[in-house]
Amino acid sequence: MINIWHLTLWLAVIFSCNSYSDDLIVSGHSSYPPVSQAEGELITGVAAKVTTAIADQLGISYQLVSSGPWKRVHWAAEKGEIDMIAGVYLNEHRTAYLDYAEWFMTDPVVIFVKKGNAFPYRQWKDLIGRKGSTNLGESFGEAFDRFIEKYLYMEWEHESVDNFRKLAHGRIDYFLYGLYPASAQLKIHGYEDVFEVIPTPVVEEKFYFAFSKHSKFRYLKPKMNAVIVELRESGIIQRWVDEFFRR
Repeated sequence: MINIWHLTLWLAVIFSCNSYSDDLIVSGHSSYPPVSQAEGELITGVAAKVTTAIADQLGISYQLVSSGPWKRVHWAAEKGEIDMIAGVYLNEHRTAYLDYAEWFMTDPVVIFVKKGNAFPYRQWKDLIGRKGSTNLGESFGEAFDRFIEKYLYMEWEHESVDNFRKLAHGRIDYFLYGLYPASAQLKIHGYEDVFEVIPTPVVEEKFYFAFSKHSKFRYLKPKMNAVIVELRESGIIQRWVDEFFRR
């Protein structure tokens, strides 16, 4: 005879495992505005708006969830805990567990310095011998990732604000990060008069949607790609980016 407590527990496990089985589970970076940011247990930002537009056009149910720090998001995709990452750079390592769809916006990666401490920058080799820092788990494209590993001194912090503090106290020479999210952080923390940007981008990478290779929703990729291209080429996505900074 089955113990009623064990039966109840077994049913709870079954229902919890399947409660989201019909939804596309989408996650993203928890602190990379305007692309993606966490608000409680949800992900918001431009990537979330594109996700909603895709789901509406394709008639699919979805959930935008915060999965924690950026490395944890990738782990969740690798293990199949989520179906998709909204807003991710393409590199060779990630293709082992991600099936990339179309890109939806570009992201200039720039050098932030303390005001008055700018240095001449035209090409990657100009960073050799200088002390830099960026955020943990970030990738800046296959080629520049390799350049960092081979030639540059780079430290890694969990949050942009930690890197700005290090820069303010002269512990590093520059902070390397995306122009959009770092500029947003400057506004949020009132640092706009403390730091400046060296105008030449280090790289200009693209943000993609990418399915976990465990996801059963990968069949949607061709239709999803068509929607992303339509949104991108119509200028709607850039309008959403501009609206974020006006706010």
